[in-house]
Amino acid sequence: MKILLDISSWYFIEARFIVIAPIDSQLASDFIEELLPFIHNKIYEKVVVSNIDVPKETSIPHGRLWKNLDILHQAFLLVVERGDAMVQFLRFIQQNHSYSLLRNPRGHFLIIILGMTGNHQNDVKRREIENKYCLLFQNIWKEFGILNIIMLVINTSDYPKLKSGHIALIAAFNPFIGSTKSRGKLIVHNENYIINLVRSHTDRLNNLRGYPVRITLFSREPTSFPSHSGDKVIDYIGMDGFFMRNLARKMNFTPIADSPKDGREYGFIFENNGTSTGTLGDILDDRADLSLNSRFVKEYGTNDIEFTIPVGFDSLCIIVPKAKQLPKWLALFRVFDLHVQFSLVCVYVVCSIIIYILQILYSHFKSDYKTASLSAIFIEMLTPFLSLSLARMPSSRSEKVLVILCLVFGMIIASSFQAKLVTVLSKPDYYPDINTLEELDASNLIIATGSINLVQDTFSTEESPPARHLRSKVTYCNLQEGNINYVAKHQNIAALNRLSTAMYSVLHYRNSDGTFLLHIVKECPKIYSLAYIVHKGSPFLLRINHVVAQLEETGIVNKWKEDTYFNMTAFHRSEYSGNYLLKVFSLEDLQMPFLILVCGLFSSAITFFAELTAKHFSFCKGAKCKKLALLQK
Repeated sequence: MKILLDISSWYFIEARFIVIAPIDSQLASDFIEELLPFIHNKIYEKVVVSNIDVPKETSIPHGRLWKNLDILHQAFLLVVERGDAMVQFLRFIQQNHSYSLLRNPRGHFLIIILGMTGNHQNDVKRREIENKYCLLFQNIWKEFGILNIIMLVINTSDYPKLKSGHIALIAAFNPFIGSTKSRGKLIVHNENYIINLVRSHTDRLNNLRGYPVRITLFSREPTSFPSHSGDKVIDYIGMDGFFMRNLARKMNFTPIADSPKDGREYGFIFENNGTSTGTLGDILDDRADLSLNSRFVKEYGTNDIEFTIPVGFDSLCIIVPKAKQLPKWLALFRVFDLHVQFSLVCVYVVCSIIIYILQILYSHFKSDYKTASLSAIFIEMLTPFLSLSLARMPSSRSEKVLVILCLVFGMIIASSFQAKLVTVLSKPDYYPDINTLEELDASNLIIATGSINLVQDTFSTEESPPARHLRSKVTYCNLQEGNINYVAKHQNIAALNRLSTAMYSVLHYRNSDGTFLLHIVKECPKIYSLAYIVHKGSPFLLRINHVVAQLEETGIVNKWKEDTYFNMTAFHRSEYSGNYLLKVFSLEDLQMPFLILVCGLFSSAITFFAELTAKHFSFCKGAKCKKLALLQK
């Protein structure tokens, strides 16, 4: 039993416990009974013995995928006499979900086959036996997806005791060796060179030898752009496409990429009948081995998928219509914000009052000095604040110092105003956008999503009151034109989307003048990890995780993202480059000064007529008084 000890010492090292099962044979049960103390004492302390009676006449429906798995990191030691009995046993535990300890297709299987094999001196006879077991394990791979199998054939011709039997065959099955039509080879090892068995076993997933791996992948900005040769998609560009190429290169498999069968994208599960759609449905219905569109790591209503390690993070954000443009006549008031405008008015009023006080104080020391009225001083002080020449030179030194400081202050403010005014007139400005969940709640916009999974998951009932209100506004909408396109076109709803996608959607949807139609709410409801999915129990998952971890640690994934963003934004910059040329101001851009001029002319005209009327009444009153005086004389 030294060979069994040598094999088990590394083959079961990662298992938390070992499940030992005799299959459909009293000989197998007797063998386990004698073998159990040796395994318990020499190999592994945690041992579970399972003895199940498998129905022989019952037709057991079977499929390649295992449902409702609990991956318990167990290893298996199966003892069997007949290969068909082992297949029947695997079908039985695959379909009976109650045997959780026995259900792990990714576990390490050590299968001991008890048989009367002779001494195998005849090479032809030996090859027949090897071909027999090769066909057996080919069927196990195709039907159950079990990869980790090592077989020991023990000759029991003279069996009454374990020690009287001897190892007739040591082999491992590699399903990736061979041509497309005939995949799989039984690799026989010498019992004196167990190290070769170790190397052969650990190298299988490092080199799949061109094995076809079915990948479900759809086109999505910015992570997967199809590259065409005629009408045929030959490759994908973007982060997901880069991952596909690097996984294929490092694992040496042939990617068979195809879009989801039903044309949906990520997909979901219908609660009423349990059917699934999109890439999720391709994985659950065994139409694909790997889904390479990165998705949120969250619940999808099924326990039959597994996520790879995260390949990044992304926020679930909300896209809303861009706020309307401000009228052109408000340009003058957009140069400085309200606080600066209020501060400038206060400084102007205070300086004017100080000048007035200084003049009053100066008149006490110089009797012939005439002080101006407060209204006149307010008009005079406009000139230094507007960086204009003074109407008269101040008399006192204190006034001169203050006026000089006001001139410097006014020159800086006027220069800043002129420079900013050009920018304001050239660049369109908008009313405040929606940037918080409170503002979104107040807008009364419904929130559309193309994923049923996000209807209940986006906002929690335990969050803030605005979030609870928004939860009732999230609605599933399967619009043919797309939710984002509908928001840009109709401007009457909001839409959920990933931040990485929303950044490019905002750049894509524009008015004819290049201004944006969409806006991303800055406060995002959720942040998720991103990962790929495989069916639960997939033999490829551990190796995929290893490759993904290597790529993440090198930092190359961030480079892929930055390169994609640069290329896509460069396209949009070049497309709308004409909108950023020097602008010739139109009458619409300069309507504010003309409005001020018209208002000034109108006000001066009204004032003029008011003065004429006042003068007329004053003249009439004077003439009437003179007439009365003459009559009294």
